Formats: sequence, C-alpha cells, structure tokens
Amino acid sequence: DHATTIRVLVKHGADVNERAGRNHTPPLCIACAYGSDRAVVELIRSGADVNGCDKKGMTPLMSACHLRGLPTTVSLLLDSGAKVELTNERGETAVDIVMEATPDEEGKYNQVEQALSMHRLAQEKVKN
Repeated sequence: DHATTIRVLVKHGADVNERAGRNHTPPLCIACAYGSDRAVVELIRSGADVNGCDKKGMTPLMSACHLRGLPTTVSLLLDSGAKVELTNERGETAVDIVMEATPDEEGKYNQVEQALSMHRLAQEKVKN
C-alpha cells in the first residue's frame, strides 16, 4: 500500500516535495498520474505542495487531467488548493489539457471538465 509506505518514509524524514527523475517530478505528480488517491491524500496530509511542478511546469492537477482523467483525484487536489490557472511550459492550463484529451467511454474526462469549470466559477464568485 503506497499510503502506508509514504507514512513510514515521512516518519523517517523523507521530503514529500523531493523531485525525482530527469523531469524533476514531485511525488504528488506521480501519485496523481497513477490515480493513487490514497497516496495523494497521504502526500497532501504530509505537506506535499499541491501546486508543485516538474521542470516542464506540469502540476499534480495537470497530471491527473492528462494521463487518466481522474475525477476523484482532481477533486482532492481542488479541495486542497490546487490552482487551475497555472500554466505549463507550453502555456496550457489543466482545463486545456483535459479539453485536448481523447473522449473516453466512461465519461471521466467530462466529469473532470465539470469539476474544473465549477471550481473556476466558485473562484470567480469569491473574487467578485
């Protein structure tokens, strides 16, 4: 179980924001890409930066939108303060990424798109 492993590593001093690999990918981006919601929750609970990006500017929210269109993961990130308006090196936001995704049979991308749109509307109401 990844969440248990994360808990043990953090207990022994692991940095939940330590980037890895050639793209310097944060652990939260990796957990989001694989749709491991329990790992996502544990990383956030342990202090992971929900807006931390890799060297290409991909955030955890973008990873969740791009690779699998994961509605639960997207909701967890939004509820934890993920910023929808951030852009990657190509100038894309999470909304742009999910809009480019191939439609899926289960309608996950539609659910993600709706969650992002609702979050954006809520943020605009707060500003006004």
